Amino acid sequence: MSSNEKSLANVKQADNKESINVSAIILTVVKTLIILVCSCFYLLSIAVVLFPAKVAKVYNLLGAKDAELSCYERVYKSTNNIADLYNLTTVSISAEKHEKSITYIKKLVNDVNYEQFCNKLNIATIKVTDKKYIAYVGDVDSYLRSQLVLALYLNNEAQEARNQAMFDLKINTNSYSFSLATYVEEVLVDNSLSDAQKANIFNTLLTQENIESLIETKLLSNDYEQEGIDAVTKILRVYTSLKIESTMYNIYQTTKQEDKAASTLEKVKTLKNLYQSIIA
Repeated sequence: MSSNEKSLANVKQADNKESINVSAIILTVVKTLIILVCSCFYLLSIAVVLFPAKVAKVYNLLGAKDAELSCYERVYKSTNNIADLYNLTTVSISAEKHEKSITYIKKLVNDVNYEQFCNKLNIATIKVTDKKYIAYVGDVDSYLRSQLVLALYLNNEAQEARNQAMFDLKINTNSYSFSLATYVEEVLVDNSLSDAQKANIFNTLLTQENIESLIETKLLSNDYEQEGIDAVTKILRVYTSLKIESTMYNIYQTTKQEDKAASTLEKVKTLKNLYQSIIA
């Protein structure tokens, strides 16, 4: 064999060795990655079992809503605590899991400690909230009742959504809760309904449900001109009154009751100006 042939053979042998070395390195890296991934899944599985609440917070930061929801379900199952049920409920709402939201909200509002829990949560929330945002977060019962109606409607249970809204208006003693607004809003944006169907739905509320009389009672319970009320109470009462009048305006507008719509619109404008002045 000539010297050139020997040199060529040595080069080929070196290339083969280098190829083998690279392949071995790649194989080692892949095996290492597989082991690391499996180890992470194993550790995460253990953490979910042992520390579900802490893992849920991690999932929240990562935006993994389904995983976060699963963790909170595990937490509540182990504690059966109303605070954990509330956390589970809010996560279900945030994840837009309508069936689960319906289940958990109903379970929460029927808990024997629900009213006391809401009162404590409202007080704690209001203490740390700027007055500009109190109307949105200052009454947890109002929020949950509205979310229940919303979840029902989006879960193709429009009749039950209406029933819950009417229960809220007729039976619920919380003067700030007005989930009928949510029901009306969902009807208005429901593209499966014609304008005539929407008008018919609202006419039924006016005639069969007699909501105008119920609305008057609700407005009286939110007398924002009452002497001696504190600033937070006034904010909540004005905001609730504004929500009520806005809802009635939409109903009158849709049912083409122009005179009532016009007079209600003036009330809405007055309340908007008042609301802006008291939160400024």
